[in-house]
Amino acid sequence: MKRSHFAGLSREARVASLAAVLTAAGAICFDAGWRTAGIALLLAAGAIAIAFYLGVVRPATLPRDAVLMLRIAGALREDAPRSPIEQLRSRGLPTLFHLRQALEAAAADPAVKTVVVEILAPTIGLATAQELHGLLRALVAANKRVVAVLSGDNVSVRDYLLAAGAGEVVVNPDSAMLMLGVAAGGFFLKNALAKIGVEAQTLQWKEYKGAAEMFNREAMSPELRESPRRSSATGRRFWLKTSPPPAGSASNARGIWSVAVS
Repeated sequence: MKRSHFAGLSREARVASLAAVLTAAGAICFDAGWRTAGIALLLAAGAIAIAFYLGVVRPATLPRDAVLMLRIAGALREDAPRSPIEQLRSRGLPTLFHLRQALEAAAADPAVKTVVVEILAPTIGLATAQELHGLLRALVAANKRVVAVLSGDNVSVRDYLLAAGAGEVVVNPDSAMLMLGVAAGGFFLKNALAKIGVEAQTLQWKEYKGAAEMFNREAMSPELRESPRRSSATGRRFWLKTSPPPAGSASNARGIWSVAVS
């Protein structure tokens, strides 16, 4: 999703730009002899700046030893929707962009001493979990106390990968640790098609382009089987490096990323 340059600006930059435009327009009106319009525009620019300070900047000033509390649950969008209707429906729901901004700001703000992240079965992919894991690790590296609370009844690999970025992980002893491995497979229809007298004719460019194998083979070719094995090996190395198994857990970190390919 592409973001415009204006949309990528911070709130402060957008308010400052608006105030600058109104001030410039007021100066032009004064120069043209339209004093009433010029005064109105200058007053509007001043009112926007004062309202932003009193309504946003001043209340947002953090006390010393502040605690940032976040809740990650359900679907997590990459960015805010553009549709006004969707914006109203998703109002108050954080996005990955907002979480990234909040965690990066907390790492750089000396007033924030502790970050508590409640993780409640978010429907996110491994890539998003890895990114959030890295953001929590950056907070730990910035000497912040980071506590991840796994509050769901079932804790998945993604949940634990995210939580393992924190310095402390809190989980209910009754929660089920669903440390499942990776399974990859496919459907092969050559025999089924042969029973109805159909033979597929396909073209394949290079050995790893196996999209058509489901029509002309009975099982995976060695090259196609190699792809999920390599992907699993990459994930396994990352898991072993970043997410040790919970203390007292029956799960074995080396078994979490074992792969089954069929």
